[in-house]
Parts: sequence; C-alpha cells; structure tokens
Amino acid sequence: RFDFRDYPDDLEASVSLEEGKVSLVSLKGPDRTERDLNPGQQVIYDKQSGSMRLDAKEASNAALWTQGVMFFDEVTLYDIARELERCYNVRIHISDEQLGRLRIYGNFHSREQRIEDILDLLSATHNLRYRISGKDITLY
Repeated sequence: RFDFRDYPDDLEASVSLEEGKVSLVSLKGPDRTERDLNPGQQVIYDKQSGSMRLDAKEASNAALWTQGVMFFDEVTLYDIARELERCYNVRIHISDEQLGRLRIYGNFHSREQRIEDILDLLSATHNLRYRISGKDITLY
C-alpha cells in the first residue's frame, strides 16, 4: 500500500509507503538514481533536478487526505494555498513572496471545516489577513 502524489503544477512529487516495498528510479539528470522504500518512508522527487530525498517524518501522514485531513508540518504557505485550492475549488493569491515562504504547522479537516474556518485559524495564529471575492481569495 502506497500513496503517490504528483500534480502537474507542483515542483515535487512524492511516494509514501505504508506496506510492502517500492523501488524508485530517477532517469533525469546525469546519474540514474535508485531508492528502495520501506514501510513508513517517503521519497520526495524534485522534478527539476531529478534528485530524490528520503523523508521519514512525512510518510505516516501522507494518506490522511483519504480521511479528509490536511496535515502540514513546516509547509510553506504557497504549498498550503495549492492544497486549499484543490480541496475547496478556489484560487488563492498571496500578496508577497515573504508571506508565501511562511512555514506553517497544523492540520485541518476539509470535511468538517469551511475554507473560511481554515483562513480564520491561519489569520489568528500567523500575521496574515484574507479577502474573499467569489472563488478568489487574497492573502496579505
């Protein structure tokens, strides 16, 4: 059992393993990179460089999305915005680059929380505000 995540607009793809064994090969770049994955491990693949890095801390949380849970552990606001866009079918604009690089810890329940609930929590714990206009959201 594994979770594979690769959205076209993301810079990284990931494979997380729950049971069994998975072997990964990167054919990009000058060297052919191979990784074997054991249960509880995750590999993050950089689409530009073709490099793969092992990330054990994320693997146990990778399949939480199947339960409607979005788990963020030191994730940038840019990446959280992408996740929220996919989950709530909205467009999120971040007003400046420094805000977008803000790293956030937390988990949200998409089946139980509206986008406004999540934005309220982010606003309360981080120095940011938001404005909603239809399906467009601006974070500033």
